[in-house]
Amino acid sequence: MGVFTPVYGWPFQALTDRPDGPNLGEDGFLAAEATVAGIDARVVALEGAVYRATARLAAPAASVTFSGIPTTLRRLTLSWTARSTNAAVAQNLRCRVNNDSTAVYNGNFTQQNNTTITGSVQTAATFWQVGVITGATAAASNFGAGEIVIPGWNAPHTNINHVHRSHMYEAAASSWLEHGGGLYFAAGPYNRLDLFADAGNLDTNSEFLLTGIV
Repeated sequence: MGVFTPVYGWPFQALTDRPDGPNLGEDGFLAAEATVAGIDARVVALEGAVYRATARLAAPAASVTFSGIPTTLRRLTLSWTARSTNAAVAQNLRCRVNNDSTAVYNGNFTQQNNTTITGSVQTAATFWQVGVITGATAAASNFGAGEIVIPGWNAPHTNINHVHRSHMYEAAASSWLEHGGGLYFAAGPYNRLDLFADAGNLDTNSEFLLTGIV
């Protein structure tokens, strides 16, 4: 058989080739099988490199817990949309690592309420401030949303940092944009995150998506 032209690595017979139907067909099927096997191997490798967990509340809950998080993940991202049952327009969302409530959390964050911008510092706190969510007196089905990123979850050193951002809007006078970050000054391994509001429960249909990369 003469020179054949590959398409996605699969041989097919060119017009200048001598007829070689049986061998060409066998070679083509073998090439297709090799391609599928290669894709399967890549999917398995990707599944091993990516972690995902979700939580959606069917009823109000005091907190949302992600436990058993692999300690080999180099980066965690937690995306959320949440609301509190407390009778207020806005509430703070908080986070703890490894269910640790000791005073080892520090951070900085900036909040914009309407047009007023305020900076704050956390020193020796018992939680991370990670955003602003709506409360029970906000309009029905109005939720806040945000994202938390934690590099170094695999403990390359004896503490971890996070960065976060969030937004909620009820009205111009009750609109909150927050950016910040924090330090958890304690050694790993790290394998758990807990999210909770500063008052009230997290409301029904609050949803959290945790993803990680090895």
